Amino acid sequence: MMKKLTMLIVVASVCLASFGHPGPHGGPSSRGPMHGPRIHHALPLPPAPPRHHHHHSGPFWTGVGVGLAGSLLASPVIAPPPLPAPVVIQAAPKRVWVPPVYCERPIYRAGIYVGVERYIITPGYWTTSY
Repeated sequence: MMKKLTMLIVVASVCLASFGHPGPHGGPSSRGPMHGPRIHHALPLPPAPPRHHHHHSGPFWTGVGVGLAGSLLASPVIAPPPLPAPVVIQAAPKRVWVPPVYCERPIYRAGIYVGVERYIITPGYWTTSY
């Protein structure tokens, strides 16, 4: 129970701290004041110092330099010759008999059952099989 409460307090503190940064136009927040009218100062504020934009190109050139130095110091890798192509022996196809499919239906003459007639649904045929 104590661990859960501690974790809840830590997570809440991190969430509140992440929303406590100044807004894009300076000041505590960009949403405006919560209570009362906005106070306008009679004297102009001093100009803000110029912003410094960081260009993180150092790690890129470090990586390029390390890669070049490593390629100069490393011994060349000689690839083994390719293996010859495997020989494929193709066997002649076999012929397979597919039997026909039969069905039976009753025969009636003048409303009297006479017998059963067999008829072919699919005739038999030869097919090649590999």
